[in-house]
Amino acid sequence: NETVTEGDAGTQPMTFTVNMSAVVDANVSFNFATANGTASAPTDFGSAGGSVTWVPGVITGTLTILINGDCTIEPNEVFTMVLSALNANGRNVTFSPAGSTLSGTGTINNEDFLPVITFCPANVTINCQDSTAPANTGQATATDDCPGVLVTSADITVGGNCVNNY
Repeated sequence: NETVTEGDAGTQPMTFTVNMSAVVDANVSFNFATANGTASAPTDFGSAGGSVTWVPGVITGTLTILINGDCTIEPNEVFTMVLSALNANGRNVTFSPAGSTLSGTGTINNEDFLPVITFCPANVTINCQDSTAPANTGQATATDDCPGVLVTSADITVGGNCVNNY
């Protein structure tokens, strides 16, 4: 089973690794094909199929499928890679678990999400009343039409050159 993040454009390779548990002294061949799931060829991935032959001594191979990037907001999607028609030239080679086919799942992770939209109306008002006396630093009130918005402020006193000059 393999997983790839799709990207916004172009293609990303998804590589399935196929292993044999031991060396075989004859050619081993099998067919492979992709099958649609929630992901569909050719929109989400490049459909692929064919036959592979491993020569004696080879125990690992790869099958690469190209995943198509898009900007569609969608859930993660899956498709299946199916191996079939195993021919081991009389040797004792089987798919594991035993059966006439072997399947792996390709998962395409979506990286496109709904945008977060923040909107606040332009009618913001701030009223201030101040005094030059050090004991009364003033009062500011702010209002807007944005629910859940917290307006904060900080008073800063900057000393002047003269007494009571702030």
